Amino acid sequence: MTQKYFFYEIEEHIDDITKKTDLGKKLFSALIALHHADIAQFLSNCPTNVFKKLFPRFTTALQLKIFEHLPSSRQAIAMKITDDNEGIYRPFDIN
Repeated sequence: MTQKYFFYEIEEHIDDITKKTDLGKKLFSALIALHHADIAQFLSNCPTNVFKKLFPRFTTALQLKIFEHLPSSRQAIAMKITDDNEGIYRPFDIN
């Protein structure tokens, strides 16, 4: 399967991924096996709704690696998505 077709499959089966069906688990496992820069490239070009469903599913460590390779417009979305949770990048948090 080519990477282009694989990314198409991710977009087509985003609901399977979010619902954690067997197919969704298989696709997500294959996605996280990719290099974080390749994941970021895909996330930079996929529809925003796909980005919003996928990004929170990554571990915080992987989110940080991916975040560094995203364009600023997607970084802003990523920060908004994770802000309600623990956040991925909060340089000004003071306890």
